[in-house]
Amino acid sequence: MKKVAILSFWALLLLPRLALSDEGKFDDLIGKTYWPDTELVDLHAGPCGARKAFAIGNFSPSDDLSFVVKRYVADIPYTNSTGKWNGLELEFSDGGIACIDALHVKGLLQKCSQTSITTELEAAGIKPGCKLWLKYPLDGVPGLTELTVTKIKPEYGSARVNFSYGHNGMLVLNLHKASDIWDSVYAKFPVVLANLKNKTKAAIARGQVFLGMSTAEAMASWGIPADINRTVGSWGVHEQWVYSHRNAYLYFKNGKLTSWQD
Repeated sequence: MKKVAILSFWALLLLPRLALSDEGKFDDLIGKTYWPDTELVDLHAGPCGARKAFAIGNFSPSDDLSFVVKRYVADIPYTNSTGKWNGLELEFSDGGIACIDALHVKGLLQKCSQTSITTELEAAGIKPGCKLWLKYPLDGVPGLTELTVTKIKPEYGSARVNFSYGHNGMLVLNLHKASDIWDSVYAKFPVVLANLKNKTKAAIARGQVFLGMSTAEAMASWGIPADINRTVGSWGVHEQWVYSHRNAYLYFKNGKLTSWQD
């Protein structure tokens, strides 16, 4: 009996320390900001520890809404049953407060990122007023068109970048990652295309090709081919560019267009 009593004493002594160790598991989250990439589920409206019936629901972020993990709260009483639970309190950038069961926080943060797409774009110098150049034809806009960023609008797990060009032209890119923008635009006009002849500029503007075009010029006019078949021999390098959507083929010898088939 004496041994049992001693064990019970040490168990009672260690209980607060166990609770503290559980709290410590979340220390690295406190104060960090997250941007939801998708819908958040099972959030309790209001601060952790509020003695009221929590409304449990889903949350759909918009306009780059973020949240900060504010604090860990242990032993939150259930309102409609016995027992207690532990939660993490979240403060959203619009002033809203919510609480999530600590057991679910790992799943929550897997749906979030620690930087917003707009923040990453700004770090790369992409902001309203900056100039970019379209790599290839897109939505009826010719390749090599000079674009001006007019607006960057954060959206649900993505960002929408609005451009203007010419007199009244408008183009929109939807990005799921900030780096996706470089698939479509140049930050600087490429040197290899810097001294185009008027004939070449006109052809690219109309989406046309002509014999003698370089591979860079043809790609600016027609875009990236679906496939490139390359043959290397003593005569040089032959390439067949396959444009499936056009049902057409371009043939190059040593980097110059020699024929096409459509």
